[in-house]
Amino acid sequence: MTFTIRIGRILNPTDLRCVLVDCSDDFAFQKIIATDTGIIKRLDGLIVADAESIIKNKHVFLGRRSPSYILRVNSEVLQSSNPKANIEELVVEALRMDFSAVISTLTIGHEDERIDSNSVKLIAILSDVCYDYELPFIVEAVPFGERVSSENYSESVGLAARMAVEVGASIVAVPPLKNIEDLKNVIESVKTYTLLMDPSSKLVIEKMQQNLSDILLSVLDIGLNGIVLGRSLNIGNPVDLLTDVLSIVHGRLD
Repeated sequence: MTFTIRIGRILNPTDLRCVLVDCSDDFAFQKIIATDTGIIKRLDGLIVADAESIIKNKHVFLGRRSPSYILRVNSEVLQSSNPKANIEELVVEALRMDFSAVISTLTIGHEDERIDSNSVKLIAILSDVCYDYELPFIVEAVPFGERVSSENYSESVGLAARMAVEVGASIVAVPPLKNIEDLKNVIESVKTYTLLMDPSSKLVIEKMQQNLSDILLSVLDIGLNGIVLGRSLNIGNPVDLLTDVLSIVHGRLD
């Protein structure tokens, strides 16, 4: 029941869609907070780097119509004598602060297999701990490395997404693909809530020609549940972009 409630804070229960904004970079967080509190409160969730970001900006998260907050976890937590204990402590603190989920990145495709191995290890431990504490776990499934090419990119996205689900991801975020049928195949293969990563993300190798609105319209039609926005907010007016994206994803701005 607790897990279901937390998922319901992220995915709008009416349409099972969401608009998340990645503010795990402190500069990005301060910039997005400074834009327009009204539009920020319409978001489904903000991704932050630590609990301190929440404490400093309580006004954004107060009230029934406020975004959930999601904690980003990076591989630095593995650099201890007992990584699982370290991660468990982090998750317990996240629950104490009423975070709705944690998010991390699974990468595949590096020549140095230790990089991918650490990525898989982090995701596996996080998944186990989140499951034990009924905390939703979002995984960005990203082919990124020397072994990734334009020829195997779509296939690699599908592989990374399936790996994320196999280790226990509650929600998977995937990069956009130029071939919409390839993306549809990825969605159908993972059989869980799926979000689109920001097309402007530095982790997205295959760059899209369409604007964000057109990309969103096409991917929502094939079953995606929303988007994780990030670097696109640095292009143009962030309030206008958020207004457009919220309208496209939820079909209204109540």
